[in-house]
Amino acid sequence: MFSVTSEQLAAMVRAALHAILRLPAGVPDALPDIPIARPGRRAPGEWSTPIALRVADLFGREPHELALELADRLATTRGIASATVSGPGFVNITPAAGAAGELVRTILAAGVSYGRGGTTADRVHADGQRRFAGRCLDATSAIGSDAVRFELVGAPTWVHPQMDAVRSTRRADDNPVYAVQYAHARTCAFAQRAATAGVRRVDAFAPQLLTHDLDAALLATLGDYPRVVVQAAQRREPQRLVHYLQELTSAYRAWSDIVQVRPPGDDPVTDLHRTRLWVNDATGQVLAGGLALIGVSAPRRL
Repeated sequence: MFSVTSEQLAAMVRAALHAILRLPAGVPDALPDIPIARPGRRAPGEWSTPIALRVADLFGREPHELALELADRLATTRGIASATVSGPGFVNITPAAGAAGELVRTILAAGVSYGRGGTTADRVHADGQRRFAGRCLDATSAIGSDAVRFELVGAPTWVHPQMDAVRSTRRADDNPVYAVQYAHARTCAFAQRAATAGVRRVDAFAPQLLTHDLDAALLATLGDYPRVVVQAAQRREPQRLVHYLQELTSAYRAWSDIVQVRPPGDDPVTDLHRTRLWVNDATGQVLAGGLALIGVSAPRRL
């Protein structure tokens, strides 16, 4: 099995378009970058691309017709559960449960290197450091460097944020840095409780069991991490990573409020508990890695 990230989906879409449009090999690619994003709440699928709308005119095709051909081809691609068309030509894609779930194995095997291709991570880190150093406020000593750094790196370059000392020191969800750090600490607490209940990752990994909508939403967000890091580096916008960490925090919170990584009471441990422990630990690793890139700590407990 293999994992599915937004970058891998973009490569699948590109390959499908090459086949549909019969583009010759060995010549400069006539296709632009393939945009892959999360669809609107009412749209089907975990990912969506408007590429058919963007390239149809270039090849004398009708957008909706091209989108239908693209969806048909993607639906038969290994690792894709379904692909449908909505609106004038958006293609909505749902990875197969097992393929999406396999992503967590990739994340944990890669360790801190997940999503950090070449010098990309170094550039994001350097940009974050510059953003912080260039806009550092006297509030650092009173509020704490993590909170100030998170606020400053997360704001666009043309905005000079006004630090709210009360909010930035509050242990509450409306404090952005605390919310993300708490999510990381929660992954650690969940792992500890799972271990106490006898749930161990080494005993089983069955990603095909991750069929809940919240599993899919969290896995899709985890799969988007490499793309976000690349874009943050290429566009010199480290705030993209801050916004991503907040999105991952929201997805993890919704997931961890509902699913179980340990059985209730004396119920037996199942492979689903073990597999969700993999998801929990992968989320913690991505949160810690993302925070490290912007120079913010990832405490194991708060």
